[in-house]
Amino acid sequence: MTNRTARRWGLWALAAAAAGTALGGCAAPKGFAVRTMKPILIDSSEEILRSGDLKTVGEGLAAQILTLRGLTASRPGDVDIRSMTVQLHLFYANGFIESVDHDHASALYREGRDIGLEHFRRIEGFPEALRAGDLALRPVLAKVSEREAPLLLWTASCWGGWIRLHLSDPDAVADLPLVEAMLDRTLELDPDYFHGMPWIMRGTMAGLRPPALGGKPENALAAFEKGFAASDRAYLLGLVYFARTYCRQIFDRDLFEAALREVAGAPPDLLPDVRLLNVMAKEQAAYWLTQMDEIF
Repeated sequence: MTNRTARRWGLWALAAAAAGTALGGCAAPKGFAVRTMKPILIDSSEEILRSGDLKTVGEGLAAQILTLRGLTASRPGDVDIRSMTVQLHLFYANGFIESVDHDHASALYREGRDIGLEHFRRIEGFPEALRAGDLALRPVLAKVSEREAPLLLWTASCWGGWIRLHLSDPDAVADLPLVEAMLDRTLELDPDYFHGMPWIMRGTMAGLRPPALGGKPENALAAFEKGFAASDRAYLLGLVYFARTYCRQIFDRDLFEAALREVAGAPPDLLPDVRLLNVMAKEQAAYWLTQMDEIF
């Protein structure tokens, strides 16, 4: 076991021990325990994203997510903890579960979406606007603050992941405008956050909508290009999203292959703070390159 792996498991163990205190309430007040463990959770989540060890991270993420769920329930007003919880739901589903169990991935995306929406439902008018549609939702989203932008992004991304797995369901596709409205608000607040992830997800959602249903591939391409510019094309997961949505939507095999080969040939440590996601992207690119004959 490497020093970094040992440190990561040590952080998870400390987080789990603190969670037992926070949720059981035996040794210290809940608020004190959560405040004490919050820096530990932030460090451990950052360690997860910096790691290149998919196997070790994959084995530990479920426990980390369960701990974060419990802490979110214990301290519902903490935006940082809730944002971490939703973010890890997204990356665990996308990078470790979706390729082997669509039902489980769907449940993770849905859970992440619901954990995020629980926070925003406290905004006056949000629940009613969510039911009324994107035109009603957009003015209500103006109340979302810059500090809440990461949570809004991860919530919309989980919802988008769930939609992507249910494209044959008209009710799921009908939710696309709501997700797009949420992503548009993140673009207003912090467009370059997390290496351009708001643009990447906006392009992904636009790339899911076929022209027959009002889709405009040129909008998807423009969003992806802004996302790529934010990281100088170093955030490799964005290129995988690009290939899987936009390139398939316009049925461009050459562009699909070029994007994935760019990922496959790139070093994984272009962005050390998200090395895990780049390693994950390279693994996904290798898989999708083997599927080209079936797709095209």
